[in-house]
Amino acid sequence: MDISKSDLHKNIDLNPKKTKVPIKKTNPKTSEKVEIPTKNQIKDISIKTLLDSLSKDLSTNTKSKIEVLNILKQNDIILSVKNILGDLKLLIELLKSDKILLKSAPDLEKLLLHVKKLDADSLKGQIEKSGIFLESKLAKVKPASKAEIFNDIKATLLLAKEKLNSSNYIGAKDTLVQVDKVLTQINYYQLLSFSGNANISYLPLSWDGL
Repeated sequence: MDISKSDLHKNIDLNPKKTKVPIKKTNPKTSEKVEIPTKNQIKDISIKTLLDSLSKDLSTNTKSKIEVLNILKQNDIILSVKNILGDLKLLIELLKSDKILLKSAPDLEKLLLHVKKLDADSLKGQIEKSGIFLESKLAKVKPASKAEIFNDIKATLLLAKEKLNSSNYIGAKDTLVQVDKVLTQINYYQLLSFSGNANISYLPLSWDGL
């Protein structure tokens, strides 16, 4: 798998039969008309499909950044990506049950700093490991080192996904679903950052009560 190609740029179209007419609202700051999907529209399509479609819209200038940002800030979408740390913890447990992917579990665990060890110095490092900067690392004029790339949650997940796609392990399908679920949430933060012209991330932390 070529991890330099972002999952955000796959050309996946929305199903027109399931897509309802979006609501148009005016941004009070710019007087620009923005399309806001209805709650039923969000429920009818998967978040992954929606993110893929929005990314395609941005790359083709079909939608502006402000339009995409307003869609991403809808409550139904936010609720779908709010439990990324819990999903990561579940994924680690699933990986531990696969002999082939057993090594991927500690690879992910070491990227999650325990909340008790979090301080100002480690905060920046944790955000850099979150996966939202993976494509930026790969696109640098001076290529990122192999160690820097693989010290990244998204890179680790993409490699695990590649192995799962060729695995004969009986539980591979369930684990693959969980990998895609976490990747989708990371892609959400990437798209949110890009459309909002800011660096927005979750914190890859672990704590006993999660």
